[in-house]
Amino acid sequence: MLGHLSDIRVLMMTYNGGSYFESQLDSILCQKHLEGIRIYDDASTDDAFIAALKKCEATQQVNVHFHARNMGVVENVKYGILENLDANWLALSDQDDLWEPQKFQMLVEILDKLNKEVLTTPILVYHDMSLINEQDEKTADSFWGMCRHRHHAHNLSTLLFENFVTGCTTVFNPILGQYIATIPKHLDSYHDHWMALAAFSFGKVIKVDKCLNRYRKHAHNQAFGAIISQDWRYRRRKNLYYLLHPKTHLKREFDIASAFFDIYGAQMAPIKRQIFEAFLSVKKATYLQQVLFRRKVLATYSSGLVVGVINK
Repeated sequence: MLGHLSDIRVLMMTYNGGSYFESQLDSILCQKHLEGIRIYDDASTDDAFIAALKKCEATQQVNVHFHARNMGVVENVKYGILENLDANWLALSDQDDLWEPQKFQMLVEILDKLNKEVLTTPILVYHDMSLINEQDEKTADSFWGMCRHRHHAHNLSTLLFENFVTGCTTVFNPILGQYIATIPKHLDSYHDHWMALAAFSFGKVIKVDKCLNRYRKHAHNQAFGAIISQDWRYRRRKNLYYLLHPKTHLKREFDIASAFFDIYGAQMAPIKRQIFEAFLSVKKATYLQQVLFRRKVLATYSSGLVVGVINK
């Protein structure tokens, strides 16, 4: 372990980043308790952006790795995390957002209280974020509110239905980072959902009910674009589609839960195993049965957000 025990190393995954990259980088470099930034570029083809990355290498706290071939988002994240398991804490970054100046200071106050747990327990800390547009104007106060993640508590049961842990809001220890290695290459899911499943299944999770990122919504977002653009008309069309194509409903969620359970189910505590088994038991149910089961689960945990440590 390197430096101060609460220093955080940032991993930024880039590909043809545009005009927002430098603002994102500046918002990270101003953070207290920053151990350094490792940038992993996924074989960008934009000459201007490549030149900007090479210019960053002159900055003492920034190291840039250029992949010779395009790996894709998940494989790039896996590579970056597994290359940095010597860090005390790791944080993932997008290439086009803004981080609030107090982000690391607030998170380190939490990390400092964990003591020896960081050496033996997978630990995940995550937070909410506001939304901005291409002109840096705020478009929503809360990503959780936009995605209806404030309607229920955050735990393993609710996580199986929809991921509420966004990679760029996370800080985690290397013990949790090791779980990234087992993501199957064929899986059509993002890395943050897999790591959240690991943390809720085997570790300690700390949710911070603060918006410490400004997530930029623009035409080229890799994730969450459809979620953010949802309104009642979109949801109605989606429900109709699932009625006509029931096998597509929750397909990604069933796939990632099945893959994770196949690898780690035997290691889980009985209560965690039961949660996975109950979720997977409705995989072959009708669309209506799946909807009713989801509503029942979410209603069970609809008493509001659980602020602080989540380890159940």
